[in-house]
Amino acid sequence: MIVNLVCRDVLHASLHSGFTDDVDECACGFFWGNLDYWGNFGAGMGELNNKQVVFRRNVLHKWLFKLFMLQKMPIALLAGLRVRELDAEHAVASIPFKWLSQNPFKSVYFATQAMAAEMSTGVLGLMAIQGKSAPVSMLVTKLEAAYTKKAQARVYFTCENGKAIFDAVEKTLSDGEGVTVVCKSTGRLKDGTVVSNFIIEWSFKAKK
Repeated sequence: MIVNLVCRDVLHASLHSGFTDDVDECACGFFWGNLDYWGNFGAGMGELNNKQVVFRRNVLHKWLFKLFMLQKMPIALLAGLRVRELDAEHAVASIPFKWLSQNPFKSVYFATQAMAAEMSTGVLGLMAIQGKSAPVSMLVTKLEAAYTKKAQARVYFTCENGKAIFDAVEKTLSDGEGVTVVCKSTGRLKDGTVVSNFIIEWSFKAKK
């Protein structure tokens, strides 16, 4: 309840920045919902529908995303997870190297990297299912990882499987069958050095 009230205060404070939306569709107050509440801020976003446009803006809004993580992914908030880039084709999530994300060997803990890699793929799926004719469930079914170098600075995870994810959502909505998408997320330091590679399999299925 307190989080929802704080979220609504942040929403009104963000009016002039354009990060606005209805709160009806998400109990955590992360404002996925209805653009009609404030007007159409989705113009010019091309392949994204209105709710996907709002979802994207809220995810990229530092404080709204922190409020979402506070209630739904508190460990990600503590670790400092951020979504840096997001569109219909790709996403970039980052994780810092700090006390809360470290391992005993003075680098970013392997599971913390996995969390950020999963976010770089999952946020594309979450955006793809917004504003559709029926709800779509999504679930990680498999994960493989390879760690190639110690990560002793912020790591940026990039996934470029957006089109495959969006196509999978459309397919399950059209035939009701589950669809699997294999996504790749590559973790790099700011200078481009690859520190880890992840293969994450997602399952999408339209709900009846």
